[in-house]
Amino acid sequence: MNGVDFNQDPAHLPVPRSMTGLPSTEFAAPPSGLGQDAGTVNANRIIAALLRSKWLIVGLTALGLGGGMMATRLVAPEYESVATIWIEAPNRGKGAPVQGDELLRPQAWSELVTKYKVLDPVVVERKLYISAANGQDSTLFRNFSTGDRVYYGSLVYKVDAAAKTFEFAEEDGRTVQTGAVGDSVGLQLGYKWVPHPDPAPKARTIKFTVIPPRDASTALIKRLKILLKEENFLELKLADASASNAAITLNTVVRRFVDEAALQKKERLTQMRTALDGQLTDQETRLHEAERELEQFRVNTVTLPKEDVAVAPGLQMTQGTAYGDYFQLRKQIDDVKRDRRQLQDAMKRLNSGEATIDAFQTINAVRTAPALLAVLDQIGKAEIELRIARTRYTDDYKPVKDLIDQVSTLRNITLPTYVGALDRQLGQQEADFEGRGSSSARELHDIPSRSINEARLKRQVDQADILFRTLDRSRQEARMSEASAVPEVRILDTAVASTRASKNLAPTLIALGLVAGLMLGIGLALLIDFMDRRVRYPDQVSQSMGLTIMGAIPAINHGPEGSRESDDRAQVMEAFRTLRMNLAHAVPNGEPLAITISSPSPGDGKSLISSNLVLSFAEAGFNTILLDGDTRRGGQHRTFNVEAKPGLLDYLNGDASIASIIRPTFHPRLSVIPGGTRLRQAPELLGSSRMMELMSQLRSRFEVIIVDSPPLGAGIDPFVLGMATGAMLVVVRVGETDKDLTLAKLDNLRRLPIRVLGGVLNDIKAGKGAYRYYNYSYGYSEEPAAEPAGELQKSGSVT
Repeated sequence: MNGVDFNQDPAHLPVPRSMTGLPSTEFAAPPSGLGQDAGTVNANRIIAALLRSKWLIVGLTALGLGGGMMATRLVAPEYESVATIWIEAPNRGKGAPVQGDELLRPQAWSELVTKYKVLDPVVVERKLYISAANGQDSTLFRNFSTGDRVYYGSLVYKVDAAAKTFEFAEEDGRTVQTGAVGDSVGLQLGYKWVPHPDPAPKARTIKFTVIPPRDASTALIKRLKILLKEENFLELKLADASASNAAITLNTVVRRFVDEAALQKKERLTQMRTALDGQLTDQETRLHEAERELEQFRVNTVTLPKEDVAVAPGLQMTQGTAYGDYFQLRKQIDDVKRDRRQLQDAMKRLNSGEATIDAFQTINAVRTAPALLAVLDQIGKAEIELRIARTRYTDDYKPVKDLIDQVSTLRNITLPTYVGALDRQLGQQEADFEGRGSSSARELHDIPSRSINEARLKRQVDQADILFRTLDRSRQEARMSEASAVPEVRILDTAVASTRASKNLAPTLIALGLVAGLMLGIGLALLIDFMDRRVRYPDQVSQSMGLTIMGAIPAINHGPEGSRESDDRAQVMEAFRTLRMNLAHAVPNGEPLAITISSPSPGDGKSLISSNLVLSFAEAGFNTILLDGDTRRGGQHRTFNVEAKPGLLDYLNGDASIASIIRPTFHPRLSVIPGGTRLRQAPELLGSSRMMELMSQLRSRFEVIIVDSPPLGAGIDPFVLGMATGAMLVVVRVGETDKDLTLAKLDNLRRLPIRVLGGVLNDIKAGKGAYRYYNYSYGYSEEPAAEPAGELQKSGSVT
């Protein structure tokens, strides 16, 4: 019923383009889906598929829920125990006791917990390498232990009903040992085990597995959760199916960890003290050797010059060293040489007039020569007197001449004589100093090597002494640390058995089972819908088959007036009215409506649609006639309670007239032509010229001509009748009609000169799933007191 709103009054529906006089070949098919978008159509289809398979979904969901509940029996809840260890940082503050350095960094303590040195003894003590050692049979393995060569695998221990004898076998059934209860079990497998007898004698079968302790330690590492908090708190967590086993095992791990940490620290301090004892002994030997070497060197060099000599207290500044004497002598030589150069230079500059006698006053040697100083003083006084005299007299004056001669004599004769004498004296001093310096230099050449050797020997003694003292102090500290070793870790909080499971998979498994069953049911429902070959949805007709949905007929239910069945009947009546309206507007104005109604296969409801449709046209005031073209199984004569013969085939065979085959019905505007006598040549008669003449006469007498034909899959009859009327309406029964068959027959129709007006969906569930919009509002208008169509549906409708 594409393009049709069942909630509208038919009088106000839009008029199709064919009503404006357009040729029938240009008739525009209304869109399918009642104005719904693709997403809505798909959603409705999915909902319809799920509702159709709701019991399958419910069953699989219940099955998944039951499976989840069964799975909870296979997975036990886990209980987590928590213990806390305090990590003590060494106190180096003032007043702190002497103790060893910290054994490990805080971050490394968590690594120690997971070492096999800690966990292997725990596994052996708690018998974690035996699968049944911590369950209900734990008392049986209380004294179980292993030797050097052990068999690892699955084993079975059986005790007879009288609890007198036992059988010990491997899992594959091979008997290992039999004997009396109380005997040692499994010696040949490396086991040291005398099972604890049961107080109540009864037959028992115990299956257990023995694995290498190292493998059990590895499994325990994976179960341990370690968290370091604030570098001082080490939190350990262990989960187990038994709360008590989790607490006991974790406390065993913590205790073993603290003991191992204390043992490691004690061993470390002992090793350190032992090492320091050996180092101190060796260093003491080296110190004595260094002292003897220094002593021997000093004895051998006591008479040789040294860089310095021992002096009495307070006399060190008054006695010179060998190096001091030598450099003092070199300084004196340099002073003498400098004085000689200055003396000679001053004499030259005095003779050339470039300097005065004052130049001799700056020479150290001159200041220590009294005779030369006296000559210089005389020259100075004479020159002063000469300058004073020249201020008063000329050089020709006799006293001035005498002063000039005196100054010249002092400068040119007396002064050079004294300067030369001083120079020769300084030369003798220089030669004497040079001789003494050469002798001192030869002696000093050997002093550095002796000094260096002595200094080296002294350094050896000092270094050996310092190292000896350091080692001695470290040894004393190590002895005190060993004697007062304080463990760096201690148990702060012990583990206790938890009463609440930390990991319970039961709700999750139940939810997963429920969801898995639901998803499986939904998936299977959608798969069934996808694989279904029957027509179930409007879009399969409108899109896959290319048929315009001219109408949709709900399932017909019969019930008393005022009941829900009565409302359903009203829905059917409105559906036929809508189909009537669509067909009435499918032909040009002024032309009678002649259509053939068929279906892909028997049982699709074509006869029901035909009978109710002609009655609807008659109720609307159209002169209507129904031809029962189903010459093989036609039953419209029973529907309208008329005689079956003569009928259509009788007329086509020339055995009856038109007037004799047209039957009136209870409605004045409705007539029926029954099928008539069954003839083998019926298909040929339907395609004869008499059939065309009959249709021509009927078009002139009736406004609506409906032909009820055989199914499309029954032969050529429906195709011949479709060509006779020129138009065909295909009935598709929802949930029954085969899609592939329908597509094949429609492909045949499209190759013939037959106008396929569209399709009619029969037996839909209006208002549900994909057909949620294919219904009308209940109670919109009051139905008439009596409806002939209702009487017809009650008494004569067929499917």
